[in-house]
Amino acid sequence: MSGGADREDVGQSTQRSPATEPSTSHGTADAPEHATPSEPVARITYLYLRLILMTLPALLLLGSVLAFFWLGAIEESVSAYYLGPIRDMFVGVMMGIAACLVAYRGASALEDFSLDVAGFFAIFVALVPTSIGPTLDALDAAARHEMITALRATCVTVLVMSVVFVVVEVRFAPSRPAPLNRHRLTRVVANVMNAVLVMFVGLVVWRLVEGEDFAGVHVSAAVLLIVNLAIAVASHAWPELTGGPHASLDAGRRDLRRRYRLIFWLMVAGAPLFGVLHLLGWEYRLLAVEWYEIALFVWFWALETRRTWARGLARRQRGAAR
Repeated sequence: MSGGADREDVGQSTQRSPATEPSTSHGTADAPEHATPSEPVARITYLYLRLILMTLPALLLLGSVLAFFWLGAIEESVSAYYLGPIRDMFVGVMMGIAACLVAYRGASALEDFSLDVAGFFAIFVALVPTSIGPTLDALDAAARHEMITALRATCVTVLVMSVVFVVVEVRFAPSRPAPLNRHRLTRVVANVMNAVLVMFVGLVVWRLVEGEDFAGVHVSAAVLLIVNLAIAVASHAWPELTGGPHASLDAGRRDLRRRYRLIFWLMVAGAPLFGVLHLLGWEYRLLAVEWYEIALFVWFWALETRRTWARGLARRQRGAAR
């Protein structure tokens, strides 16, 4: 996965011409009004990319609510909708989220890396069903063989194309990847996550060879997806440790950092929350915790989108006043 390009804090200029090549910082996205030839189109695209990443979870939530009211169907987890009445929506939303996470260029090397890795795991959440064992047990031999073969083809395709994507990005990216070892914490996080990636790929390869029920692939991908989204939030919450944005200490950014730290710790609290709900024996504990984590990340994403939108409007107003 990409480590991201070296980025300056929000609002700082680059050496490129603003009319031809935009900066890839979070803060470069202007409000999505009518673009003029003097405005980099990519800035508008960046903002819409942020908006889409907030819209997709809302689409899945609305679809699951309507399925409940119209069909009386409610699953025990978000992932279980893969085998439910809104399977197509679940797979489409997760693939869209994966594409947005990978396409979005983070404001720091750590954020970019964690979003890329989260996008990789989101693909497996989308394409490898949860609780596949009982589903396979209910099929006859021919249908079982067909489903396992399809999963094998899907996983091999994802792994091969992921390798191709990384090679092409490293080889032809317009900017050199920023070193994650610039900060001690980011170096540790990157090394640990790279090791986890290797182990996850090993699990997938083993399930491809073993070819029984792909046990553990979906659950591992879902947990690691949430972990990497939390890392992305942390890169904004502690920028002085991770090389992220908002490192200055003006009042507005101090307030943002406090909110991002709150969001991060609330995301971490999802694990003990699940444990408590499990002890209480609540049937929908996993569904509740998954939507809890998704809502927290969307909250973080909305705060950043609002900040970049406001900064874009201010920049535009300053330009009009000249």
